[in-house]
Amino acid sequence: MDLNTVITAMGVMGGLGGFSFGLYQYYRTQRLRSAEFAANEVSRWLDTRETRQVISMLEWLERDVALETAEGSNRFENVMVKNEELPQALAPHTERNLSPKETAIRGVFDRFLFGLQRIEHFIESGVVKQRDVEPFLRYYLELIGKKPSVRMPEASQTALWKYIEFYDLRDVKKLFARFGYGNEPRT
Repeated sequence: MDLNTVITAMGVMGGLGGFSFGLYQYYRTQRLRSAEFAANEVSRWLDTRETRQVISMLEWLERDVALETAEGSNRFENVMVKNEELPQALAPHTERNLSPKETAIRGVFDRFLFGLQRIEHFIESGVVKQRDVEPFLRYYLELIGKKPSVRMPEASQTALWKYIEFYDLRDVKKLFARFGYGNEPRT
C-alpha cells in the first residue's frame, strides 16, 4: 500500500465518521424536538378549561364546575356536578332528551375526548412517540381505563366507555389500546 492510498482511505474514514456524527446529532435533535412538542401539546391540552373541568368531574364525587350556560355564549356559571349525574349526561342522545346542564357536561367531555384523539393522531402519524406522552397521560388513562378505577365510580366509568363506543371515537379507543386498555376498562 502506498502513501496516497493510505491518505485517501484515512480521508474517506474521517469523512464517514464526520457524516455519522452529524447524522447522530441530527437524529438526537429531532428526538428532543419531538419530545418537547409532545410535552407542549399534552400540557396545552391539560391546561384547557374543558380538560380541567372533566378531570374535576371524574375525580370528585361532587364538585362545583364552571359550565357554559348556553353553547357558544362564553358565559359560565358554577354548577354543582355530582358524579352520579355523569351516566345520564353521557347517555346516547337517542335514549333521552338532555337538560341544559347535561348538554353542557357533554360539551366539555366532547372537547376532552377530542384532545385525546388529537394526541393519538400525533402518535399514529409519528410526530411524537408514545413514550414521550406516557408520563403526562398515565394517571388519566388509568383513571378512565383501569377497572376498578382509582377514583372514578363504576357507573360513570361504564357510561364514559359506552359514550366512546356509541359515538365511535376510534382514535380515543386506539389511544387507550396503545397503553394496554381495551374498549372496556381492564382490571
